[in-house]
Amino acid sequence: MNEPLPEAVERVHRLFLRKLAAEYPDHPWLKRDDAQAAMRMTNALASVLAERERQDVKFGEQNNDPFVYLTVLMEEVGELAQAALHTRFGGHAAVGLRTEAVHTAAVALAIVECLDRGKWRWPGEDPAP
Repeated sequence: MNEPLPEAVERVHRLFLRKLAAEYPDHPWLKRDDAQAAMRMTNALASVLAERERQDVKFGEQNNDPFVYLTVLMEEVGELAQAALHTRFGGHAAVGLRTEAVHTAAVALAIVECLDRGKWRWPGEDPAP
């Protein structure tokens, strides 16, 4: 892990460690001997954030109601399950296990972002002022 990180991943890594230190100052990943574990987490988070960016570019800001988002999430979970099944027993989706895990995590993150924005409405409700 001595090779330089892409700038965006390095930025995510610093933010992740700063947030981790603020909320969990005794977390083992903050110790030097667990630096590789923190780097794996950073790489995973960078992949999820890159997927979120791709989704935002493709679909724009989404403010779906929870049922719509759960449907999208379950579709992604189904693709992840298929990839896991094909990885275990063979099949065309075997190569996509990590990709589908990233997609699933990105949709879950999109749900949290949507809830935090507070803009979603049930079908038929007036939009927020």
